[in-house]
Amino acid sequence: MGSLLIDCPHCGASNSTFKFEDPARHIRKSMDGKSNSAELIAHCSHCHRGVMFHLKHNGNGPFAQPKDLAGDILPNHWSVLKQFPESPSTEAPPHTPDKVASALSDALRSRVARIWQGAGMLARKAIEMALAEKKGLNEIPNLKKAIQELRKSGEVPAYVADWGEHVTALGNDAAHRPEFNEKEAKEAIEFAEELIKSLFTRPQQIALVRKQYEEKSSEETGPSN
Repeated sequence: MGSLLIDCPHCGASNSTFKFEDPARHIRKSMDGKSNSAELIAHCSHCHRGVMFHLKHNGNGPFAQPKDLAGDILPNHWSVLKQFPESPSTEAPPHTPDKVASALSDALRSRVARIWQGAGMLARKAIEMALAEKKGLNEIPNLKKAIQELRKSGEVPAYVADWGEHVTALGNDAAHRPEFNEKEAKEAIEFAEELIKSLFTRPQQIALVRKQYEEKSSEETGPSN
């Protein structure tokens, strides 16, 4: 039985196996008569909910229904053109330090799975780790104070610092709350993503652009005599 591995857009299971149990529908054929694409539904091995896939046949060997293939159908036989619903991204922003990225990715996966307590706690953890990384400390006793200090030094934009004053998860008792509701967990994740972009992503992007500009300018002017 053919299958493929994706992050489930319903339950958030990472690399869940989706098995093709039914024949492909709406098979489209090219002018030479070979099957080019097909649409079919597969089900998550964890939550058993379905996802619609639009697949393209890669032309490797004779056409075969995905359900009749053995194991992973990608990339030797078929490739995914589209899927519905799409799997939400659980990746941290570019240039995020590994430990911070891991905590944020776990928070994002918890959000997909609608585990709001876990999502809120992990988002707060990502915020704590991001601030500690930036300030060179092992722990941050007061998150809002640390953010305001970074605002004064110009490392955090004013709008992010102002936003942080209203984020429930940043309160000193947030880690001991009996539960995060959906609104609070989503708010914590959105703030964590924006804070991380401000601290790590955008500075690195600016540095790379500046470096490219300097290298280009150096090439144009040539070596100095």
